[in-house]
Amino acid sequence: MGHYRKLVINLSTDDQVPRINCKESALLLAHFAFLIGRTWLSLVVARLDGAIVRDLVAANGKGFAKGLIYWFLIAIPASYNNAMVRNFTAHWPYL
Repeated sequence: MGHYRKLVINLSTDDQVPRINCKESALLLAHFAFLIGRTWLSLVVARLDGAIVRDLVAANGKGFAKGLIYWFLIAIPASYNNAMVRNFTAHWPYL
């Protein structure tokens, strides 16, 4: 009878669904925000890569250099964002 009682207690969803104002909800929201940010940054980098290749093929040195500068500037927040996504994935595998 003791094992059945433990099973019923473990199956209750009160402890398994996080509340809105708890730490796990905040971590889940932060992880979600970083994933959305990484998607957006990937789209920006893809568009920028296309512009860099276009300027390289067209022999537009000024546009190519400008694109490379933008690419390096985007790399800083993109690296931080990817590190945070890896951090959330490694340290909080339940998210």
